Amino acid sequence: MRPVVVVCLGLALYAGAVAVFSLADSAPAWPPERGSGARVVDAVVAWAEQCARSRSAGPANCPQRGSDPAGVRSTEFRWRAGRPLLLYASVRWLETIGAFEVRGAVNMDVEHDRVLPGGRSVRFAGNFETPFVAVARRTGDRRDFGAYRWTDAAPALGFAIRYLGPWWSWQCCATAKEVVIP
Repeated sequence: MRPVVVVCLGLALYAGAVAVFSLADSAPAWPPERGSGARVVDAVVAWAEQCARSRSAGPANCPQRGSDPAGVRSTEFRWRAGRPLLLYASVRWLETIGAFEVRGAVNMDVEHDRVLPGGRSVRFAGNFETPFVAVARRTGDRRDFGAYRWTDAAPALGFAIRYLGPWWSWQCCATAKEVVIP
């Protein structure tokens, strides 16, 4: 009689564990917003334009970074949107987080004043193209609880934009051209 109880208990525990793991693996499936793809791309472009005009990596999640290992003093990098800013973008709905994923590439212009030993400055200008991945959801969306809450998301055209990467990194000045400082 005892082996039967142990086997039944073992089967019950196994079935319970399978049920718990099955429930843990199922995430909510948020329905997609119909017809929002072009509006999402417009919002991401508006956000990227704000970032391109920024000198302080604002609004939240602006991805630009610059470095100048040969400069003797840290100076700012001046970013501008290239023409066109957005080179391409693809949008897909991520039902597990209830947001749009936007993958693409941007075209950025940048200027930087390198300070040389002795204090003289040399201005460099460059252009680069870089990929990006961001997620976006409507700002009025009510999925702002628990793990679905986004911090530091930047608002743009009615969407909250959360940048995922990579950084728009530019290292001065191997690929840049020297510019006369007026």
